[in-house]
Amino acid sequence: MSESFSAAVRERVHQAHAALEAARLGDDADERMRAEAAWEDARRFAQRHGVPLDEEAPAPGGEPAL
Repeated sequence: MSESFSAAVRERVHQAHAALEAARLGDDADERMRAEAAWEDARRFAQRHGVPLDEEAPAPGGEPAL
């Protein structure tokens, strides 16, 4: 696996997590649900492709993800 692929996957996870954090601060339940799904999808994609994530981000329910 190339380092550029790994970096792109980690960036996708980071962006999805940032969007989730922003959605948690808002009042839009639909947006939060979409952000949670996108974050989970990005995290699973990384795991499926063996890309180690730099840090453990909390799961949508506040539990550690990894």
